[in-house]
Amino acid sequence: VDFQDEFSPAVALSLLGENFKTEAAGFVAFSIEDLATAVNRYARENKMHALSASVVQEGKGSSACFRALVVFHNPNRN
Repeated sequence: VDFQDEFSPAVALSLLGENFKTEAAGFVAFSIEDLATAVNRYARENKMHALSASVVQEGKGSSACFRALVVFHNPNRN
């Protein structure tokens, strides 16, 4: 069986290189729509792009809230 990485070696090196900066931020909202709006606003205001997100729901019904941890590509970080 032959296994291949998801990324090509060049892409993997660029992700690990000095020029690829990331930043993580946490968000809490009472609806998934509000959560998406907050993440998009944060990315836009900071001129970043979301790379991945982990979202969990806490509670049920009207008492539910959503928590997210989002990793952003931050090209502006020194």
